[in-house]
Amino acid sequence: MNIDSEEISDYIKALVEGVTEGVPVGYFLSSPIKIDIAINNKGESDGSIKLMIAGVGGKRSSEQNARVQIEVINPISEEVKKLFENAIKNVTNKITN
Repeated sequence: MNIDSEEISDYIKALVEGVTEGVPVGYFLSSPIKIDIAINNKGESDGSIKLMIAGVGGKRSSEQNARVQIEVINPISEEVKKLFENAIKNVTNKITN
């Protein structure tokens, strides 16, 4: 069985890049990026399955719909965030002592 999920891959990649590029320099995301998308599973005539982002509309079809929730985390960003927070704590401790 061949599954074409290119549309979903492109959507998630663009969403994550857009969110991370929108964070100003010196700031960090406070949590993983949580993505909740609706998926259409559409059987093709060649037996393959095409996964697509579900659109909004009232039409009925033989497509199967599913909701998918994922979290995307950048381990490098998380490590940099921890290092930055620790550095701030160390500086604060030195100032207050």
